Amino acid sequence: MHPKIVLFTARSVRVFNLKRLNMVLSARPFGLALLLLPVLLSIIFTHGTAFAHDTSQAHDTSQAQDTSWIKTATLKTDGIEEGGIKSPSIGSTSLCGDSYILALVPDHVRALSWQSKSRLSRATDRQKQLPQLWDDLEVLAKAEAASIASVDFGSPHTLDLLLFGPGEGKDRDQLNTPSLVLKWGEDFDTVFTNAHAISLELNAGMPEIRALKSRVAALRARDRFVERPKILYLSRSGGTAGAGTFIDHAIRLAGGENIITTQGWFSPDPEQLLALRPDVILTSYFEDGYESVQAMAIRHKTVSDYIAQFPTFEIPGQLWPCAGPGLIEATERISDALVQLGLNPGEMGTDKREPVTVDLVQPVKPTPSDGSKL
Repeated sequence: MHPKIVLFTARSVRVFNLKRLNMVLSARPFGLALLLLPVLLSIIFTHGTAFAHDTSQAHDTSQAQDTSWIKTATLKTDGIEEGGIKSPSIGSTSLCGDSYILALVPDHVRALSWQSKSRLSRATDRQKQLPQLWDDLEVLAKAEAASIASVDFGSPHTLDLLLFGPGEGKDRDQLNTPSLVLKWGEDFDTVFTNAHAISLELNAGMPEIRALKSRVAALRARDRFVERPKILYLSRSGGTAGAGTFIDHAIRLAGGENIITTQGWFSPDPEQLLALRPDVILTSYFEDGYESVQAMAIRHKTVSDYIAQFPTFEIPGQLWPCAGPGLIEATERISDALVQLGLNPGEMGTDKREPVTVDLVQPVKPTPSDGSKL
């Protein structure tokens, strides 16, 4: 019996008779090649398959990791990822600040001002349940120490940015939280300066800013009559706004002319008002303003009778607590009201937005019992 050699491979067992092996080896090189060819092919196949299997497994693992990362980054609950990655958060201490962050970065809002639960706030019912802040060092320091917490809006954590209203934040250097103070201004340049500052700090809100700029461009593109309708602005308190105010800026961009030429904000005497003959009266805060004994436009009979003589329309006060993003919607509403009244029926130009239906109050001619003229 001739001895045999056994060759083990990963997938088979090869048995060779040594006598036959000697015969082949003593023959010619070609025979040796024929003998070894199955062995070589077996080794190549075995290791090649194992390498391909290992590579495929590594590729599958890499794909699984990528997919897991994508899911972690997109699973959000109002701006805070469930996968453990926290997106930048912001809180506001003023109604003006609220108007900015609710319009630009609503998913990042974790605290609003003390006025956020009033009728002048644009916060949703759910957002009104957020913690409230105001410009008080003790209040803000306590909020920092305890972290901002809300059952409905994620686990407790500190804010990444604290937004103060114009003129606020005198003690902000004593806080650990990074902060930003809004600039006060009376035009759209101020709106976009503040908006870009917030966007830069949070790395968010740019699509919203671009949309607002498009709306301003559409307003400017509207065709207008040469003769602009004269508009009188009156607030609930009887105050008005003249040249250089954001009310004046909105009136002019909407296609009207502010009948008040005096610079700035002031409250005219009833006698001054009665001498004015506007084409339309623009009111604000009549429906959503704070109740006050000084609400002259509501409580003063002579003034209320005067208002009733002219077409009027109301712009919600929550749109413009300051020159913020809501100023653009207020301007659109003024423009649409002028069109509805037939005072400025120009073409809408490149503005494809559906006009807002504004509640108009037609004039009521009073008939004084003493026969005198108003």
